Amino acid sequence: MLSQEEYLIKLEAILEKQLQEVIAVFQNLPSSTLLQPPAQGGWSIAECFEHLNTYAEYYHPKIQQGFNRPSHATELPLFRNTWLGLYFIKTMNSDSRQKKYKAIKQHQPKPIENPSAAISRFIQHLEDLLKLLHAAGTRDLKSIKLKTSLAPLIKINAGDAIEFLLVHNQRHIQQARRILK
Repeated sequence: MLSQEEYLIKLEAILEKQLQEVIAVFQNLPSSTLLQPPAQGGWSIAECFEHLNTYAEYYHPKIQQGFNRPSHATELPLFRNTWLGLYFIKTMNSDSRQKKYKAIKQHQPKPIENPSAAISRFIQHLEDLLKLLHAAGTRDLKSIKLKTSLAPLIKINAGDAIEFLLVHNQRHIQQARRILK
């Protein structure tokens, strides 16, 4: 169990690494490379990032809304993931067995006309998430509940949601890297 401050530092390090990797590896690739589907089938690099954009566009406003609500916390508690949050995080963790999941309809990438814009939007989403992490320092992440995109009745706390987003990002960044090989 970590203090919330330590937890946020851990998440920020993961996010910074992802941001640097996406900028260094994917930002300046030609459109033909970004749109090329892998030989074995599946999403192109641009589609991987467009998929991640749909998650950012769903969760970032919900996290921001949670941060905008009045907070009554005088002292931030230790942060511990919930069992449900851990379940979602572990299912997306790229370090565990690579099980394929079919994206729900709202998160399936739509046809991409400008692949470079999909990468740029993802970079912007990472920068926005970094701002949210900085704003999270004074909030009790466990007390902010967010509806998941899977089902509105299922809620996870803001800390679990942010970690899920980062683990999910990593899974698809690795997928995009495999396409480059």
